[in-house]
Amino acid sequence: MPELPEVETIARELDRALSGKRILDVFVYREKNLVGGADAFREAVKGKDILAVQRRGKFLVFALSDELFLLSHLRMEGRYRIQKGTPTRNKHDIVSLALSGNETLTYEDTRKFGRIEPLSKRELETRLATLGPEPIGLSGEDFFAILQTSNAPLKEALMDQHLFAGIGNIYACEILFASRLSPFLPAKDVTKEEAFRLAKESTRILNLAIAERGSTVHSFLNFSGMEGNMQNLLQVYGKRETPCPVCGTKLTYTKCCGRGTTYCPHCQHSSILPYILGITGPIHAGKSTASRFFENRGWRVFDADKEVKALYRNRDILRDMKAMLGKQSVVRGKINPSYLRSVFADSPALRSTWEKHLEPFLERRFEEVKSSLKPGENLVLDVPLLARSSLRFHCDSVLLLLAPESERKARLELEGKDADGLLKLNASYPFEASKRLATYEIENEGDLSALEKKLEALPLP
Repeated sequence: MPELPEVETIARELDRALSGKRILDVFVYREKNLVGGADAFREAVKGKDILAVQRRGKFLVFALSDELFLLSHLRMEGRYRIQKGTPTRNKHDIVSLALSGNETLTYEDTRKFGRIEPLSKRELETRLATLGPEPIGLSGEDFFAILQTSNAPLKEALMDQHLFAGIGNIYACEILFASRLSPFLPAKDVTKEEAFRLAKESTRILNLAIAERGSTVHSFLNFSGMEGNMQNLLQVYGKRETPCPVCGTKLTYTKCCGRGTTYCPHCQHSSILPYILGITGPIHAGKSTASRFFENRGWRVFDADKEVKALYRNRDILRDMKAMLGKQSVVRGKINPSYLRSVFADSPALRSTWEKHLEPFLERRFEEVKSSLKPGENLVLDVPLLARSSLRFHCDSVLLLLAPESERKARLELEGKDADGLLKLNASYPFEASKRLATYEIENEGDLSALEKKLEALPLP
């Protein structure tokens, strides 16, 4: 969705091209995108002069004669174009305005989510009154005062159009990185000094993006049909799995307020928030050893395997297991490990279905543990299949532990376990997905002292 810089770019170009033009006729191709219907739209705008085109937040505002306004939101794929002479029509065209000077202004929308609404001056003021102030040029004092009113994560607050008009996902990520602030920091906990940084970086980044004519990340083209250039200057957005441009730490991609969020877990970590380190890796690669290392240094540990074992004492879970995996999966009220290993090894799809069934239970348990953390206490998420788990979205960074299969087999045999059976079960481990997810990767050769030195060297709180 075009954000403030993209909409500002379009508004300026439309204003230069359309100011002083008269609307001679109206051709409606898809009525649903015109608020109030085709007849009312045609009657309202035909014969009017275009006085100016401006932007408010993510809206385009066409000022027409007789104090009429057109409020236009491009949503995801909306676009305006001007043609000289007899216009050609595209299949995604919504409405065309025949203008003086033998020109035609057409609004097209591939996704058909955009809206255009004719409004009186009072109606326009009422509609726009719900928007927050423009972030460009907003003082640090104002930023601070606004953030004090929100309990939402900082990124969500920046994207809330009732608080700040025009900031979307791309520029929220960039502003937070430039300000060295965590997207998850509660907005009301931002200090005055941090608010001043946010104000400064918001103005700087948004003005830069306007000068570069916006970001063409997906499909944005400006009014002239050209791509913007700001995407070539973005520091973190769309840069998942790449080194932080400041410290070199692998950038983390997660979800915040339902939106994909890329940030640096080192540069943007807040001491107010618990640091959550995900630990993952194939069977017997050293995950438990690493977890104990951090636990001995004051970290709490959420061990997914232990949590699953606890779930397996729940009668409802065992009932679901019998229904989904077969009656043999539960014997005398307890799970049948050998049967489950066989089923999961032979049917990765069935295993995945069962893991997804357990996911909500693990999520709830994780939230309980997280909410019980004391100030300054950090958390290890020990999840073998983290790359396939929704718990990955809670991690500030992820550590992938690896070890040769021969070494892992030797460790299993030393413990008297069914090494071949367990390794067969672990054969479907998502190595590539885990490597993409990992912020840090450590090879565990079996030397405890060497492993601890590698863990100690990680740039963690």
